[in-house]
Amino acid sequence: MTASEPRSEDRVFAVRVAAVPLGVLAVVELLAYAPLQDLLAVRIWLVHGIVTCFAAVGVLVVGALITLAARRAGYRRLSSREVTFAVLLGVVAAAHVAEPIAHRAPGPLTGAPMALRVGVISLVLVGLYVPIRRYAAGKGQGFRRISAPLVALIAVAILAGAAVKASGTWRDAPTLSRPVLVAAVLLAGWVVVAGLRIRRRQICLLAASVAVGLVVLRVSLTNPHDWMEWEEPPTEPGGRAPVLLISLDTFRADALDLSPPEDSTTPRLSAFSRRSDVYSNAIANASWTLPGHASLFTGRTLAHHATDVTGRPGFAHHLRDEIPTVHELLSTSGYRTTCITANPIIGFRTGLARGSQRYCNPGRMWMASLLPWRLLGIVSRSHLAMGQLRVELTGIEEWATAAEIVDRAIEEIDRGQDPQYLFLNFMDVHTPIFPSGELLSVPLSQRLAFRNDLALRFLGASDETTLADRHRATLRSYYAGRVRRLDAELGRLFDALEARGWLEKAAVVISADHGEAFGENRALLSYFYHHSAYEPAVRIPLLVKRPGQRDTSRREQLVQQADVLPMLLEAVGLPVPNGLDGAPPGAPRDGPVLTEWYERLGDESFPVVPHHRLALYQGRFK
Repeated sequence: MTASEPRSEDRVFAVRVAAVPLGVLAVVELLAYAPLQDLLAVRIWLVHGIVTCFAAVGVLVVGALITLAARRAGYRRLSSREVTFAVLLGVVAAAHVAEPIAHRAPGPLTGAPMALRVGVISLVLVGLYVPIRRYAAGKGQGFRRISAPLVALIAVAILAGAAVKASGTWRDAPTLSRPVLVAAVLLAGWVVVAGLRIRRRQICLLAASVAVGLVVLRVSLTNPHDWMEWEEPPTEPGGRAPVLLISLDTFRADALDLSPPEDSTTPRLSAFSRRSDVYSNAIANASWTLPGHASLFTGRTLAHHATDVTGRPGFAHHLRDEIPTVHELLSTSGYRTTCITANPIIGFRTGLARGSQRYCNPGRMWMASLLPWRLLGIVSRSHLAMGQLRVELTGIEEWATAAEIVDRAIEEIDRGQDPQYLFLNFMDVHTPIFPSGELLSVPLSQRLAFRNDLALRFLGASDETTLADRHRATLRSYYAGRVRRLDAELGRLFDALEARGWLEKAAVVISADHGEAFGENRALLSYFYHHSAYEPAVRIPLLVKRPGQRDTSRREQLVQQADVLPMLLEAVGLPVPNGLDGAPPGAPRDGPVLTEWYERLGDESFPVVPHHRLALYQGRFK
């Protein structure tokens, strides 16, 4: 299209260029990754369609602004559809590339707002397009011819970003599936929107190829139970007690109510505490999932395992291979090791699942990673507000529920012989919290007001403090309701294990990776926030049941997450490795209990505490 052609036709074509690829991508991604029961929900398609429209409008607006600026600068050869197409490609590529590269290869844009990072990448691509277009025009080549290599370049960039995110390990190959799909559909979409002269038979062949690709993806990358099996389990029983390690993600210490079960808000956990050692002064060595679980699994403090997303030298978001996990130690001792987690951070990509012979992460995080939501996240001023809005609007509970985790655990117990090690992670009290069931007791007017303020926070028209001040009661009700539901499901797990004679002979540890803050300290920047070294974020529950234990013991001494590994090994009669920071009960401690917080690489969509905090506990002093 040249400058002499009608501007109205140019704008219509620009709309087509923006809307068609995004619409096709939105439909294809849902068909490829959404479970069948979700595909039948009209609400999912409606919300997803609205988000896609918003993303398309955003691409159109940016394209129009760049076109206007180019024409005022005297360059009138650029049409709206060309610029819009270049912006679309840039934004799609940036949405897949900016985040993983920023975390893997810190550079000048590290810590910058995601919108700025994506904007810079998009402008660079548009800036590259202008001289290419000018050169091609001089050679008599049109938009259709030069757009092909540009689309191919963006597809390669998307795949490169996915490869960076996957760390190049074969176990993370499934994480490449969605970027591969996006790149393929982008290439197919270009064939359509560029207006090439293709026959109806070729269009049918293209559609059939996409359909076959969808079927292959669903068959090869998913299975009914989302299980992955890496190693052969032991063939001979080892004669040792089974082990159950439970992590209640984001569970505050004071959420565990140890009143008599008939009066307790957590009656099943209270009843379980009657047959276990209760540590009332347990401290998390770190206050978010990755470093907290690393300490839990390795018996080392954060400074020694150095697993964190921070700019400090020597730290990485992947646990070093030379540091063994509890899964590895028990696996090499003859245990059949299984990891069932609601949190995808506890996986092979971070090294936290290393040593698990069977692994399962049955959540629905596919919704958060669909392209339209990723594009919307570019302009979001609050990662937490966007997640909560997505859950409330779509009706999809993104984390695997406690019921799903318990069902998988019972299936595993029924699969084979002892000795058996089972790690379970529950995310029911972690944001975003799905307001269903007992949570519907929160008045509708409060929930609507909460959603309204979430939208304002999402757009940057409000702040975290205001949100917390206005809706503290609603947020506490959400959290308390989920605590009750989690407790009930843990009770169902205990009943099933008791009926199978498994619980009596097992070593069981119930703890958390960190706590949660409800605005007790103004230095905590979010309405639900745990990234700090303050008490609400680092005080955690800790219940330890030894094999055959029937009575309770209340222990007041200070303990830390790093103590859990030696506790478990000692309980089942295995040697405790040298070089651990943790110590089993009764052993002398070399130094104080400690929790560490280092500034996390982030941006405006994920508020961070921009400082270091090192907390030392000695006796009654902190």
